[in-house]
Amino acid sequence: ESRQRTDSFIEITIEDTTGCPRYSARVIRNVKIGASPGWLVKRLESVGIRSINNVVDITNYVLMETGHPLHAFDLDLIAGSGIIVRAAREGETFVTLDNKERQLREGTVLICDAEKPVAIGGIMGGLNSEVHVDTRHILLESAYFNPESIQLSSRYLGLSTEASQRFERGADPNGTIYALNRASELIGELCSGEICQGVVDVYPKKISEKTVLLETDRINSLLGTSLNQEEMTEILESIDLTVQNQVVTIPTFRPDISVVADLAEEVARLYGLDNIPARQTFEVDYRVRMNEYDMFIDQLKEILSGMGLQEVITSSMINSRKWKEIIGTPVCKIMNPISKDLDGLRRSLITSLAEVVQYNINRKSGNLKLFETNRIFIPTENKNEQPLEDLRLIISLTGMREEDIWYSSRQKVDFYDIKGIVEAFCRKISLDNWQFISYSDSDFLQENGLLLQSGNTEIGTLGQLSQKICEALEIEQDIYIADLSVKKLFENRKIDKKYRPIPRFPSVERDLALIVDADLESEKLLSTIYQKGGKLLHQVDIFDIYQGKQIPEGKKSLAFRLIFQAMDRTLTEDEVNVLMDKIYLTVNKRFQAKLRA
Repeated sequence: ESRQRTDSFIEITIEDTTGCPRYSARVIRNVKIGASPGWLVKRLESVGIRSINNVVDITNYVLMETGHPLHAFDLDLIAGSGIIVRAAREGETFVTLDNKERQLREGTVLICDAEKPVAIGGIMGGLNSEVHVDTRHILLESAYFNPESIQLSSRYLGLSTEASQRFERGADPNGTIYALNRASELIGELCSGEICQGVVDVYPKKISEKTVLLETDRINSLLGTSLNQEEMTEILESIDLTVQNQVVTIPTFRPDISVVADLAEEVARLYGLDNIPARQTFEVDYRVRMNEYDMFIDQLKEILSGMGLQEVITSSMINSRKWKEIIGTPVCKIMNPISKDLDGLRRSLITSLAEVVQYNINRKSGNLKLFETNRIFIPTENKNEQPLEDLRLIISLTGMREEDIWYSSRQKVDFYDIKGIVEAFCRKISLDNWQFISYSDSDFLQENGLLLQSGNTEIGTLGQLSQKICEALEIEQDIYIADLSVKKLFENRKIDKKYRPIPRFPSVERDLALIVDADLESEKLLSTIYQKGGKLLHQVDIFDIYQGKQIPEGKKSLAFRLIFQAMDRTLTEDEVNVLMDKIYLTVNKRFQAKLRA
């Protein structure tokens, strides 16, 4: 090494620590660019790499030797003596070494100097910093890039290189310095370069070694062997894996080992496939043990089918531009879509089901009662992360309530039909402590919707499909939608059911007609009636809602049927009258409700 220090020539800043967790560099001065020696050219050609010049050939040689990609920049073409690692901005372009201008994906890792990008991190360098015959000073890069980020960017660009193939499969984050020093040594020998003292190494958060549990029985089951723990430990430790207390520590240079099956593969390889006895028969359990969550999903489908609804299954891919314009919120883009019309992932099942309704209405089939359970995809702020997935249940009603035959009522479905289905559905699955509250904050529903809650947990929404979506799809009839979270339904259902015997004693029915404010929610009245009716109030139903003649303006009439019943006796008139008086006095005081004459 020379007396000059690397950090006196270059400074490194990592802004995108997710895409580039580590960046190391050295400076080599006064190099002589020329042809590589014959032995180096032959070795590279033997693995299918053509010779370019001695510096580039050395980086490729070290790549093949260590498995870690490197890149050499012309230091004189780096403006400001600084390297900045950042994420590409939307719409940004860059000219790569192959002299092609490429449109970059937002979030692609870019290596920049003080003025401009000089390389696409982990994929390909730039034409504006290429090592050429007149280059005298080299900045040698040895970095570690996030495999997922490299994979997404490489596929988006349609650009697969030796470097990107290594990084997207996982390189060694703790091997950057070794590869850097090895290449620097060769450049000093073959290019007469002066290696500056020290390394500039930015490594904000050290990547630690992974651990995998050594499951001896599982490995023997996979391989058909009968090795004990000591034999497996000996085999694994022979390839620098540390085994202690049945826990295998995986060094960072083995990113291909992450689960028990990977350990089994190493054991089989080193133990010898010829030493594993062949078996004529093997026991396979064909019984599929469904978990409780899958059984619950089947239960949902069975309940809704029993209510007369038809299940549909739609594609998760939608037209991203079309739906962004309709609902005003972005959807998750697909990197390599099968067509421009299917280039996004839906963020709601409503988008897919609305198109199903449109398709059927356009073919004169407008009386629809549909449901679907499927996944939605919510994009995250970090473009390098996968979208959040959620399993949803959607119910859709439109058209006539009954088929158009001679004895049908010929009434169209309305808000109370979808509400009634959700109420019956909640009772069927024993949803705990559920209630409806007014809700208007939805991109898909009109303002007079409802929010379904279980305790303080929001389960989903229901209401009429927004006029904006209907107009965009040219749908002229009303569509009513319920959009619910399957996971929250599952988590908030009552698991323990209590048996209650059929009552031996008769019930007592009373009707209560109240005049209240037109904007008062009936749920508040129902809740109060149940509260004051106590344990003897068995059931309350609304059987009439009226506004018109004999009802003051701004008021409405609600008629309730109350059923009282005791398990141990026949209720007397006096007992029921006391409860009815208590209920009326409370609703009169709390809501200014009046008895309807």
